[in-house]
Parts: sequence; C-alpha cells; structure tokens
Amino acid sequence: MADKSAKSSKQSARALKERRAEKRARAQESTRIPRKRKGG
Repeated sequence: MADKSAKSSKQSARALKERRAEKRARAQESTRIPRKRKGG
C-alpha cells in the first residue's frame, strides 16, 4: 500500500508541475495578445 501511495503522490506532483507550466504559458500568451476582447 505504501508503494501505491508513493506512486500516486509522484503522479500528482507531476500533474501539478505540468499544470503550472501550462498556466505560465497561457499567461504569457494572454499578455502577448492585446486585450481587446475583454475591454470591449
């Protein structure tokens, strides 16, 4: 059971890292594109 929990924790950590990277990339893209849509 300990082995299984360790594996799941590793997987979740990996997913978190990926999600964070995606968020950063999206933020960069949003800053690059002029916010005409939001401003209206």
